[in-house]
Amino acid sequence: MGGTERSWTDKVLLTLCLIGVLAPLCFRHVLTLDGPLHVQHAAMLGHRPFGEAPGGHGVHVALSNVWPRATDLVALPLLKMFGPAAAERGLVVSSALLLFLACRAWMRVTGGSPYLLALMPSFCFGQLLVLGFFGFLWGVAFVLLAWARWNKWRHTGGTFPMMLLLWCALAAWSHRSALLMLPLMVATQEGILFIRSRHFWKGALLLLVGAITAGGALLAVVRSVPLEPVRTRDPWRDLWQLRPLLLMDEVAERPLLLAYGAFLLCAIALAVHARWRSAWNTSDVLLPLTAVLLIGSLAVRTPMADLLYLADRAQWLALLLLALWFAVNVPRSRIALALAAFALIVHAGRMLLLERRMAPYAEYHHDLMRAVQQLPERGVVAVAHRGNDWILHNAGAQVSAVYNGMLLDKRGGLWYARGTPEAERLREVIGGRMCEGYWLRHMERDPEERFVDAVLVIGPVEAVGDSCATTYRPVLDKAMRTSFANGNVSIYQWR
Repeated sequence: MGGTERSWTDKVLLTLCLIGVLAPLCFRHVLTLDGPLHVQHAAMLGHRPFGEAPGGHGVHVALSNVWPRATDLVALPLLKMFGPAAAERGLVVSSALLLFLACRAWMRVTGGSPYLLALMPSFCFGQLLVLGFFGFLWGVAFVLLAWARWNKWRHTGGTFPMMLLLWCALAAWSHRSALLMLPLMVATQEGILFIRSRHFWKGALLLLVGAITAGGALLAVVRSVPLEPVRTRDPWRDLWQLRPLLLMDEVAERPLLLAYGAFLLCAIALAVHARWRSAWNTSDVLLPLTAVLLIGSLAVRTPMADLLYLADRAQWLALLLLALWFAVNVPRSRIALALAAFALIVHAGRMLLLERRMAPYAEYHHDLMRAVQQLPERGVVAVAHRGNDWILHNAGAQVSAVYNGMLLDKRGGLWYARGTPEAERLREVIGGRMCEGYWLRHMERDPEERFVDAVLVIGPVEAVGDSCATTYRPVLDKAMRTSFANGNVSIYQWR
């Protein structure tokens, strides 16, 4: 009877976890910071087989620079069938689902308690997901799947599993950091196992391999020079405030994060009590890996590390590995079941807040899609922004994902191909200084060199413009007319 009850409890918890992970499917709208860039990349990749690059007047997107990414497997078909909003929603859901399934696979290999599987959905949703770092999240998920397969192969023996090679290949394709994470995890685990089995030198050699792998990557970060300004944050403060789990509203989410902090303290106490004086097991390798990631996030403070969000990535991954250790080592009990219920309730509260915070951006998306229909057919359009809403930083990429022309956007991540006289002349006129505006004044004076057909200004009309919008303003008022406008988007064309 107890086995039947346990089976039903496990199935109910798994069902609730999956509902929590798939929650964004029911959101009124889903928007992330870099998500539009992923959708834009998928759109450009969809043009490549046909050789019809978006653009006009001899200025076209450089499709030769667009190579397939793992995230295109989800984004491209959804974009073609349902549009850019559905493609971004699919990327969010697939990232969270992959992470959850990878954590569950690792727990099953190491014999984790299904009760604290309920902890995992909250770690699948955090700051990195809202920032739209889908490639990194996919890479972590495939690394965990590969690591789980490695441990299963070690315990069961037999021929080398092809699934291990598949997960390794997908991890490396998803994100280049997988080439660091997987060797570091495997080398650390095997090194500790060799040392515990009295093969000290073999273990030390493997630990040295892991240290060199991590050290080489950190050295590259320390020496590199960023190409753009970076934000400065205090990683100590971020860690204590559980910022890696923050979604979009720091004030509204603070009580939930405090509750989650208390939950983690309870889980630590239960896990330490259960493992006190117990024999070492495979899951204990998560603790030194967590320590390495946390120390790295606090110690490596360089402009390039900030540009790459190194501290954010390392702290989130450290918390994920620590949560896996809790989930594996907290035994079945009524307290564990209560903690699982508490974790799911907190996660439900976070999802409700996230849905309410993202819903207003549906109006922005609707306005952008209406503006696309009013842009010049196969034209060249310069983009400027109004307002300082960080989640709309890459809004221009939403337009370029469905527009058959070329967008010149300082934030967009695309540029035009070289070779045609028009492209070379436009490159010479702009001179790499997109937002200084003198090139637009040059086109105002010389109609024969008006390679740009229109200017698209994104953002609320009452908001303050960025450097592009500010320097374009004299030309917009003098030589251009408003051909389309709504609350969030304006299009200007030559008189």
